[in-house]
Amino acid sequence: MTIENNQKIVDQTPEQYKPIMQAFADLCAVPHGSGDRKAITQHFVDWAKKHNFATTVDETDNIVIKVPATPGFEKAPVICLQGHTDMVAVKAPTSPHDFAKDPIRLRIDNGWLYATDTTLGADNGMGIALGIALVLDKSLKHGPIELLLTSDEEIGLIGASALKKCLDSKYLLNLDSEDVGEICVSCAGGFRVIYEKEYKQESIPEGYECFDIKIDGYLGGHSGAEIHLYRASAIKQMVRLLKAIQSEVRIISISGGQAHNAIPAVAEVRVAAKKDFSFEKIQKLFKAIHEPYAPKEKDAKIVVQKAAMEKTCMSEEDTKHLINFILMSPQGPMRFSQEVKDFVETSFTTATIETKGNTIHILGSGRSCYEEEIDQLYNQCVALAELAGWKVSEQLSRYAGWPAKMESPLIKIVEEIYKKHHSHVNIAAIHAGLEAGMICKQHPIMEAVSIGPTIKSPHSPQERCEISTIYTLYEVIKEVLEKLAK
Repeated sequence: MTIENNQKIVDQTPEQYKPIMQAFADLCAVPHGSGDRKAITQHFVDWAKKHNFATTVDETDNIVIKVPATPGFEKAPVICLQGHTDMVAVKAPTSPHDFAKDPIRLRIDNGWLYATDTTLGADNGMGIALGIALVLDKSLKHGPIELLLTSDEEIGLIGASALKKCLDSKYLLNLDSEDVGEICVSCAGGFRVIYEKEYKQESIPEGYECFDIKIDGYLGGHSGAEIHLYRASAIKQMVRLLKAIQSEVRIISISGGQAHNAIPAVAEVRVAAKKDFSFEKIQKLFKAIHEPYAPKEKDAKIVVQKAAMEKTCMSEEDTKHLINFILMSPQGPMRFSQEVKDFVETSFTTATIETKGNTIHILGSGRSCYEEEIDQLYNQCVALAELAGWKVSEQLSRYAGWPAKMESPLIKIVEEIYKKHHSHVNIAAIHAGLEAGMICKQHPIMEAVSIGPTIKSPHSPQERCEISTIYTLYEVIKEVLEKLAK
């Protein structure tokens, strides 16, 4: 059964869990795409003021909300519940949704919470909603709690990177993991890099016309948490296609991808080609290129159509040069862990490409658990750029990994309690940046774990959150808080 309408969904939630869904629905009504911080920061400041909780906000809109202990538990260790306030704002190609003003429209389908034609923002809004509901739960006996709400995690962990020592907490529960039953104790660090090259333009040859080629419908998804699935990159698919016809076309402009931390699901190119340019040939080539991905990515398609006439394009040689450079740029897992089964240790994503005037800009994102591997991956980017004559940036938004502390009592407590509420519990690491690493770096004595409800396909319009796992996680965290308070 499908249920639509945000308030109706809240009203039909079981009474003991209604505060979670209400907090999430309230969040969905406020613009909070990455970089759009003002309204969401004020939303949480107003909420804290309403409940008489002391609040501080730093220069990057990180919010610390101090929740007093239940009477009698004032001397218990302080615990931090942490999540980030921003979401990846991605919509379906045909959606008119405006993330700057439109609320996220929720719907439930077969026990899963979705948004309508947009990302849901359960990453990480549901973690924040859980924290809010827990501190308002009058039946919970807890010590002092610090709610830490960090900003702009999705565009480089900006809030956590700027965070100063500001917490009294001994324990940190990061609520940004995406599989119920999983206790994350380590994560990857990473960086971004920008390639740039200016290409000279020349007049479009006589007898040529302009055509648009668009590939879309790929699943995309998180370029860390879902990189092991080897999903197709629309950018890579496009240049594979262009490589097959490079002697027939001249590139005018190219674009693709939507975010630095998403596998590209869409790519577009405008080319100049002879008037007898074969649409049928392009369709056949795409079918062949897509075939290895077809079993899992059934909605991918290519559209070719005639475009308005342009005046200039790249030369034949520059067209080949650009195609070859993108083909050589890394994409996907590069090394798997020798210790943790099926865990991607190092990867790179050619995330976005855009044309600005005569200049091509490519944004890449590298990740690894190890600092040395991050440096070597960046060196590989520099080597490719030097060989091909491209400019390359420094490492941007560099963030540290989070090493596991397997002797931590917190891990043992969370694991023990989790097993009472869920049939399968495992200790894991994630190939994505988690803020826990940066928070713990500023607070060295802090012990941390990351947990969360089950979220599938984050950073894409297919994002969904399994509702039953929200309730499971609530009970786990509640019992952990009570155990630590004793």
